[in-house]
Amino acid sequence: MSADSCNYHLSAETIASDLKTERPIWPFSAYGPGRDAPRQLIGGLPIEQSFEEMRVAHYLGMASGNVERAIQNEHELNNRVTLQIQNVLNDLDGAVKYIVDGDNEHPNRRDICKEFTTATASNEQAQSNPFRSSQPAASAFGTSNPFGGNNAHAPSTSPFARPSNMVNGSSNQPSASQLNPLQPTSSASADISSYSTRGANGVIQSWKGQPVSMIGGEPHYQRADGGGVERMWFPNGPPPPNPFTELPADSYNDVLKEAYAFVSANGAFKDGIMPEKAPKREWVRWDI
Repeated sequence: MSADSCNYHLSAETIASDLKTERPIWPFSAYGPGRDAPRQLIGGLPIEQSFEEMRVAHYLGMASGNVERAIQNEHELNNRVTLQIQNVLNDLDGAVKYIVDGDNEHPNRRDICKEFTTATASNEQAQSNPFRSSQPAASAFGTSNPFGGNNAHAPSTSPFARPSNMVNGSSNQPSASQLNPLQPTSSASADISSYSTRGANGVIQSWKGQPVSMIGGEPHYQRADGGGVERMWFPNGPPPPNPFTELPADSYNDVLKEAYAFVSANGAFKDGIMPEKAPKREWVRWDI
């Protein structure tokens, strides 16, 4: 075992155990063994797909009358993941070397993490500077995906990967509103002026009384508790209503209402127990 692999807490035995006996139920996930390693072993599109993204692919297939293709794509992707894992298991020492060799390629995973940390620290200092510019600084790494290729749609360059078609058959991804044919077109949203302010140019300036800045192209606000900056997930207010996220009215009861009222007030579920049923829309907070 090399000194570098020890520094990153990498071992062939751990990788083998992870991929043979500790694999998660959801197969389309990234895998980055070790600690602070410069590369992850498995990941990037099309490998990394959330359950929601796969569901959207099926919705698109249903809408176009070609759901069989969506099912076939899922099977092909599953086969690709299985093959990639088997390639790793067939060359565990090579897998460790591939991760360690990431030290010689830049920007690597460590560079990206360092850049984000530096940007966060710089942002905190800039908040007290009366001469700061209102324009966000560009990232030194552009729009590259730190965990897979030069952009969000680039295939993995890992030698353990094998070429395959994208899950949706194309690297040209439609917008969020185009992806889900079941998404209502209603533009109604709640007034967010009670917890945010915007300048004359429409750019958001404060969130819950705290200053806003852009980090990595996403709006962040300074937490009032001194815990650093935090991303704003709904800077434009609540998303449009979607009836497919609501349960029948008789599915809700006082116990469920109290559970969501508790998490809204305390930031965590009572006794760590999360209800199996989704909340009503009016029980959800969007100022996060």
